Amino acid sequence: MKTYICPVPGFWAFIASELISFWKVNLKEAGPQPPYIILSGWNYSDDVDRMETWMNCIKWAEERNCTHLIPQIPENSWYQQETLSRFKSFEDFGIYNKFHKPSKKLTKEERVHHFNILRSKWVTNFGTDYFPKRLTGKKCKRLIVKSNEIKTLQVNQNVQLNITVSAVNQLMDGHTIYEIDFKR
Repeated sequence: MKTYICPVPGFWAFIASELISFWKVNLKEAGPQPPYIILSGWNYSDDVDRMETWMNCIKWAEERNCTHLIPQIPENSWYQQETLSRFKSFEDFGIYNKFHKPSKKLTKEERVHHFNILRSKWVTNFGTDYFPKRLTGKKCKRLIVKSNEIKTLQVNQNVQLNITVSAVNQLMDGHTIYEIDFKR
């Protein structure tokens, strides 16, 4: 059973813009704007952080009597997962840390092994509109994803489809990626 975590970033951005507009007109002097996670903040947060931030966003609106600005969220605009990801350290994000031991370069066999595991689980988790093309970079920390359709990819499509770094890393067999690059 999947857990409703928060709206997908595109829909959350819409909600945040409504709340921020209200805040600018009515509440700017009364404290901070509502919390939200979109854009790169999405990639560097785990599911627990996303859920907590969404709950804080709702609480923020309740405390300021503006929950009417939060529309009913359509089913396809919810970010849902069966298990919640939880990062343990900055190493999970791929952020440089001088005390962190660098990961080793994968052998060709290891690269093929990890990619084949990801490919075997892809359709079940992400569907057939997009597919993993290859792992790139010296340590294979970047995933290239291609579209089966000839169209321009929109920036937030990856999140609406739940193709996120954390979701992909849950499918990998001990290998971690830090970036997804969508190509036509």
